[in-house]
Amino acid sequence: PEYSILGICDPHISTIATTGTIYRESPSGTTKGDLDGALENAFPHDLPNGKELLHLMPISYTLDDIPGVSRPIGMHAEVLQVKAASIMGGTSPLNNLKKAAKNAGVNAKGIVFTSLCLSDSILTPDQRQQGTLMIDMGAGTTSVTYFENGAISCAKVIGVGGNNITNDVAVVLGIPYKEAENAKISSGTTEPWRASSTGVLPVGGFNEDEVGTISQRELCAVIRERAEEIFQLVRNELDDMGIQPVPTLEVVLTGKTSTMQGMKDLAQDVLG
Repeated sequence: PEYSILGICDPHISTIATTGTIYRESPSGTTKGDLDGALENAFPHDLPNGKELLHLMPISYTLDDIPGVSRPIGMHAEVLQVKAASIMGGTSPLNNLKKAAKNAGVNAKGIVFTSLCLSDSILTPDQRQQGTLMIDMGAGTTSVTYFENGAISCAKVIGVGGNNITNDVAVVLGIPYKEAENAKISSGTTEPWRASSTGVLPVGGFNEDEVGTISQRELCAVIRERAEEIFQLVRNELDDMGIQPVPTLEVVLTGKTSTMQGMKDLAQDVLG
């Protein structure tokens, strides 16, 4: 029968680092079975309350006293240790997703963290290997995922995204949400100083026949304020993860919200 894989990306996503070790007596080189055994020993048995394991992913290996080995198969060692990332989701959101799929008649085989799938589409093997930060700016969330040695090392999802920008525009400028979304898409930037101080945009009102205007500079100022806050939240998460933005760290922005003019420059300003 046909089946589907469900994806989830919500603020309950988190990661913890674990390690697993095996002691080898065989004189032959390390095998895939050895790697599987070490990873099995890295399984986090004491998950926080309200959390379920989505993925257990190896990051790197230590062979005896040699750390940072990414491809240990065939290499000799008496002690093999794996550093792994455990990606967890909230039990309630996962159960709600399963229930929604069942009610829709979807045969769900499993659930994955969507940033894992997204990275396969937009990151090269070199980017995943060398250390890359992927920021996915969606409608309702912004996910922050760090890759090293070809795998996810840590990840966090912030419950703020493009919808919050639209809502700010609607509230501050006093226009319907739909009109705010249209204005954001058609004329929004994170650089209000580039907009004419006298430039205006036509917008519909709350009544069917109502027509008005808004200042493009004010529109962009509202957008910048919220976008700046989003990147500051990202910066806070990086601090919690122990990731320091340095010139050699590659940052990849993705998601519809990230395509707005000036968003890349603003990210550089805030993240450093």
